Amino acid sequence: MVTEKLSVPEHRKAFYTRIYRQSYSPQGDWLVTSDSRCRLCVFSVHEVLSRRSASSGQLRAPCVVIELGYPIWALCHMDEMLLCGDAQGMLSAYSCSQLTSASSSLTQPKPMFCINAFGMQPLKANPNEVSTIKALNKTQFVYGGAFDYAVRLVDAERPEKVVSKFDGHKGSINELAVRSENEFLSASDDGTVHVWDTRSDHVAKIIRVHDQPELRRNGCGVGVCALDLHGSLMVCGGDIDLGLWLLESGSLVRRIDCERSPNVRHLVAKMNGERILCGGTSSFLFQVST
Repeated sequence: MVTEKLSVPEHRKAFYTRIYRQSYSPQGDWLVTSDSRCRLCVFSVHEVLSRRSASSGQLRAPCVVIELGYPIWALCHMDEMLLCGDAQGMLSAYSCSQLTSASSSLTQPKPMFCINAFGMQPLKANPNEVSTIKALNKTQFVYGGAFDYAVRLVDAERPEKVVSKFDGHKGSINELAVRSENEFLSASDDGTVHVWDTRSDHVAKIIRVHDQPELRRNGCGVGVCALDLHGSLMVCGGDIDLGLWLLESGSLVRRIDCERSPNVRHLVAKMNGERILCGGTSSFLFQVST
């Protein structure tokens, strides 16, 4: 039996491409995205926003494309390093200078390190993905996923050695948010947000988001996927409705109505002092005031 490999036009590939994560360089002049085609795409923000690029009417092409074996589900810039976590539980890092200079090279950039995030060989039957990474400072970062529902803290100089492990969730870790160099938050499929202090292995506070009846939706789960904070306020949502919370007391300020269909899942939220942006499994980006 002879199988013919069909060539798919680039415009059709682009139509079905989904962006999983994006991260700006510390100076804001480069943007890196990961997509459903197992790629890292590096864009020059200056080129993308230039008048020449805007007047051409064409899609802005990335300066560098790195082909990978599995999709990247977690991205984070830490100083001059890009941290990546993939669907098979592998944790890797690229030099930012190497990424941005690769446009003039024929060779693909090589990672500074590539290790198994959970200390075991990935198995197809097990969900091992790294879902989220956040930098605490210029040398240390935290990450989580679906392996054992724990968050791990490591040092970039020795990424294979776990400095601290934070246990307590009963579902996959979907998102992390950093409050300070010593404090971070984790959102999980178990319907809770945990507040952690790196100076202690024990959880500092548990916010039971799923216990709020006004946020629950009939026929939906309780997972918290979208998470962000600003000052004393926290916003989170997912399978449950988006809500604005007081972080110190762990109390709900109000439910946020995004006027979306009942089956839309909130996947990402960003907030500043005045507004909240949120997106999910629909083509709409919602903006509401804090």
